[in-house]
Amino acid sequence: MLTRFTASMFGVCVLSFLPLPAAAQSNDAKYCLALADKYEETSPAKQSSSVVIDQAVAGCEKGINLADSIAVLEKALKASRVTLPARPQ
Repeated sequence: MLTRFTASMFGVCVLSFLPLPAAAQSNDAKYCLALADKYEETSPAKQSSSVVIDQAVAGCEKGINLADSIAVLEKALKASRVTLPARPQ
């Protein structure tokens, strides 16, 4: 009986730590997509974007390399003097 209780408590402890990173990742994903949308809205259609920016937008859409994608898109938007979207909290 003690073994089941210990295993149950271990499971509860582990699960209690999962939502925080998931929420942070979710906020990063939302922010990344907002940056990608803002970039696509504000960049001229005729202007070809760089491969790095294309990869950053794709990273946001796929939910991979979010930190790198955010950095690239923030830099591109700031260079174009575009106001960055609010970051979800």
